[in-house]
Amino acid sequence: MSQLELVQKLIQSARDHGKKIFSLREIAALSGASRSAVAMTLLRAQKKQLVFRVANLWVNQLDPPNLTEIALSLRSPSYLSFESALYRHGILSQSPRGALTLATTKRPGEFDTPLGRIRFIHLKNSLFFGYDENRIAYPEKAWLDLIYIRGRQGREAAFSETFYLENLNQKRLKEWMEKFPDWVGGMALRQRESENL
Repeated sequence: MSQLELVQKLIQSARDHGKKIFSLREIAALSGASRSAVAMTLLRAQKKQLVFRVANLWVNQLDPPNLTEIALSLRSPSYLSFESALYRHGILSQSPRGALTLATTKRPGEFDTPLGRIRFIHLKNSLFFGYDENRIAYPEKAWLDLIYIRGRQGREAAFSETFYLENLNQKRLKEWMEKFPDWVGGMALRQRESENL
């Protein structure tokens, strides 16, 4: 199978099934070729920038998914949170720089892709909740996740960004705050007061 035929099969699969990210095993099944033959074809296609690899996944570079789709395929369970979700919900005024950030119960880690950097931040199981069916944190949960992680890193004073905290659902925020350590609520209150000055 040629590199072009392989990429055409990947594009067709994206059109037919909405799938743009594949494991080697899936590509071999899709193409009907052996894994070793597919691996060699993928490496050649990668040199020609037809596909790119992120960890053990292959992505069609001619019809790529967005960075969030790649991130959610890399590690499960995970959900988009922290600054990335806050910006998406309009709670953070400026687009976060550096990386797309996700919460996971798995190991933390970072991945560089041609579309941007992806960073997974570990949360313990008891704090892994508060996201929708698209695996995007509700704004209140993303805010609490951000406070929790920055506080654990000793970065309480590092909130230099502009947040629109008045847009948070206060009932949901209060309910979920009780699931976090007490100091998270204290930090959230201090930040809310500083925003109102």
